[in-house]
Amino acid sequence: MFMYLFFIIIIFVTTSNPLLAIETGDSEWKNVAELGIFASVGNTKSKTMSGNLSVTNERKKSRHHMKITAFNASGEDSSGVDRTTAESYSFYGKSGFKYSEKHNVFVTIQYEQDRFSGLNYRLTETIGYGNRIIDKENMLFDIEGGAGSRQSEPKTGHLLEEFLFRVTGYFKVKLTENITLTENLTSDFGDGSTITKSTTSLSTQVIGNLAMKLSLNLKRTSDVPEGIKKNDADSTLTLAYDF
Repeated sequence: MFMYLFFIIIIFVTTSNPLLAIETGDSEWKNVAELGIFASVGNTKSKTMSGNLSVTNERKKSRHHMKITAFNASGEDSSGVDRTTAESYSFYGKSGFKYSEKHNVFVTIQYEQDRFSGLNYRLTETIGYGNRIIDKENMLFDIEGGAGSRQSEPKTGHLLEEFLFRVTGYFKVKLTENITLTENLTSDFGDGSTITKSTTSLSTQVIGNLAMKLSLNLKRTSDVPEGIKKNDADSTLTLAYDF
């Protein structure tokens, strides 16, 4: 029910809103591709691969963002057999209308698939309001709040659909000419569970549009299937290319 209502809202906002329909002029694109591959050999062999593609389009009256991520980790078990220990994929899309320099309304959709989460997939849709608290050359701070729905399909059981509230904070500060710190914190308060995610990243410019990025990803789910841990954490070191 919520999912169908969400797509009706998207169609209305993107096709019926006259302010978006007549918007013309310059648009700014910012695209970032990241890739990290790590391997260890010796008494214990392990391999980690991570990558993501982020695309952002900024216009006078609207802002659109899309991000695709993939993560895979494998290593030898006690018997020396190579096994996958982590595997996840996600897609995130967001479109917003800016009705002033600091205020906007938006819709988002997010698809997540984690092999070791006890779920086949999780789909989340939200609509909300955002406020740009700080907008300086070396610092940016956004807060957002919204509501929507979440569908989760357990590996055993029926599809679970729940209403949720979402609160998001994004902070970015340029520490030096070449070093940037970012923090992205999101909490989804659902009927069945609360999911909180934090991504802290430190990036440094290597040469030209190429940067090295160290990220710490934390996730806590208040209610999980039997045998699944509530807390997840991983760190990645990637090369990021801005184009």
